[in-house]
Amino acid sequence: MRTILANTIAPLKKRKGQLSDCREMIQRCGANTGNVCFVDAMYQQLDFEKEVVCNDIDVDNLEDAVCVLPASNWINHDGKVLGQIFPRLKTTNVKLAVLGLGIQMELDQTIEDFIKGLSSETITALKIMSEHCACIGVRGGITGEILDRLSIHNWQIVGCPSFYEPYRKTGTITLKEPSAEKICYNTKPGLDKEHKLMEMALSAKAPIVLQAMSDLPLTLTEGRTVEQRLLDDRYPGAKFTAEELENYIRESGHIFYNRDDWSHYLTGNNVTFSAGGRFHGNMMAFSNGIPAVWIVHDIRGKELVDAMALPFIFYNALEDMNTPDKLLAVCKYDNKFVQNYKKMGEDYVNFLEKNGIRHTFGSAYNGGTVKKS
Repeated sequence: MRTILANTIAPLKKRKGQLSDCREMIQRCGANTGNVCFVDAMYQQLDFEKEVVCNDIDVDNLEDAVCVLPASNWINHDGKVLGQIFPRLKTTNVKLAVLGLGIQMELDQTIEDFIKGLSSETITALKIMSEHCACIGVRGGITGEILDRLSIHNWQIVGCPSFYEPYRKTGTITLKEPSAEKICYNTKPGLDKEHKLMEMALSAKAPIVLQAMSDLPLTLTEGRTVEQRLLDDRYPGAKFTAEELENYIRESGHIFYNRDDWSHYLTGNNVTFSAGGRFHGNMMAFSNGIPAVWIVHDIRGKELVDAMALPFIFYNALEDMNTPDKLLAVCKYDNKFVQNYKKMGEDYVNFLEKNGIRHTFGSAYNGGTVKKS
């Protein structure tokens, strides 16, 4: 069976090189550059014949093919992405494979209340997706439970596809020893206690990766001034000034629009540890052999770290942190984790094959399909 990449962000060729307009580049990344972490992993993991746009799948020319969609938190009360892609495929015979489907749900929200907030159109789109998939790859168990309650049972937990990049290359995971020598932070402005993380980063003049559109990427790329209103809104309780934040972002800020550039920065600058509230900011480090600790603020992140047994803290734990020592203390990857990682890698490959996906996993495990030259 042929494999087609149904891309959910702009193709890689449109995210390479330098454009002066960071707004446009972030939009090409699906409004969050973290998306390149798992979408660009598909370029390496799939032995695909061609690439198409996910919401414009050509159903008339897909005989003996499976369209692979790298997904994200599509199950939400907006339902926009699901509505754009799946209803038009209802009466077709197209085969789909969805990788990394998740929910957008708050920590204090119940599953019952979340389901009540889903529109009938969203539920219909999910059922159409299910009918066209041999098995849906979900981010974690909460997403799976919600699908079960919607009478959708053909799902398997895969976490984030980028989690398996080390496995694809070597069949295992090898991480550096975590240290404070060169920490790379990622930022999620607006969250309670986020200022504590920024204070740690700023005091050490540590590198920080920006992912979503705000004033800070414009400070980095266009020299925009950081105004007091931004500080008050995004970092309430901060002990640093707007001027200090502005200078720090200009000196230590980074933003990447594709996986290769991001990886080259992390490995080329000998980063020794990663921390922050951006799941894929930390996953970029992890998949390059750099230990990371995730800071969790919602179910979206919690089900991911649970599914992959990743070290994490909740945001309220930052209250008593003035240095990264406690973050480093949480950063534990033992032999049990390594064995579980290998098992998850095997399960992921089985998932790809269950969906009829041609892939490049092979030499690192027993069996599989190796990409043809």
